[in-house]
Amino acid sequence: MKLDLTKYPVLNFYPLPESAVLTKNGANYIYDIIRKKWLPLTPEEWVRQHLIFELLQKGYPPLTISVEKSFKVYNTEKRFDAAVFGRNGILILFECKKAGDVISDRVLQQAIRYNLALRSSYIGLTNGFDHYIYRCNQQQYTLESCQIPDFVTLNQTR
Repeated sequence: MKLDLTKYPVLNFYPLPESAVLTKNGANYIYDIIRKKWLPLTPEEWVRQHLIFELLQKGYPPLTISVEKSFKVYNTEKRFDAAVFGRNGILILFECKKAGDVISDRVLQQAIRYNLALRSSYIGLTNGFDHYIYRCNQQQYTLESCQIPDFVTLNQTR
């Protein structure tokens, strides 16, 4: 059954294809093209899947994108939303919040804590409307852009 998309906000990303969402047995689902499976449609998943589609549209090879993987920070199990890998590790680590959530300093600090373990060159924060890309240089984080870079640009600036 086709999902009524008017219930979900239009985000500041490329739009998802209509075939990426569906309703089955009264529940809404969204397709994760990287993990190749249908997932329950939650507000955060709506943003995460739009981010993934945006990355693909901007030339990121699917095999470089990892979604919701577990890792440890100070012996505590955590899970990142999305990351893009390059030859030498993670190029950019993304933290997604549901549409309407404020991208606050608390969100930035969460991503920085995650990056203590993951050591990405960049971190990206998004709520689907606002995007913030920070560059990490010797544990100093500088806001570099409010747009998600394409894959070629990200690799050139690393």
